[in-house]
Amino acid sequence: MRHALIISADADLASVIEDRLLALGFRAFERSWTEDDAVDAARQRPPDLIVVGDCIEVGSPLQAAGRINGEQPDIPVLLATTCLPKVLGELPQGASLSGPYSPDQAAVAVKRSLIRLVAGG
Repeated sequence: MRHALIISADADLASVIEDRLLALGFRAFERSWTEDDAVDAARQRPPDLIVVGDCIEVGSPLQAAGRINGEQPDIPVLLATTCLPKVLGELPQGASLSGPYSPDQAAVAVKRSLIRLVAGG
């Protein structure tokens, strides 16, 4: 059963993301509103996908994803943002970014990430 961790304080965005991921075969979701909660949630149940929103209540959603990937490399991260310039300024040095994607294109990107993960590269 595919499991996604959604790091966002925006409940409406998280609901839309869950609906899209349900259509892609995800059946379990964890929502986190703080950086530390996201990291703890990933430790307790490693996700197949991390979805990062624009903001959380405490900390940085991008830093949370970075910390998780530092401990558990190879988990794909999908960034769901309405403010790309702000996010680009917060990306860690050396991070790679592809996109932006429309919601339909994002589904294809998620599928490709998961196939690459299962194939081991």
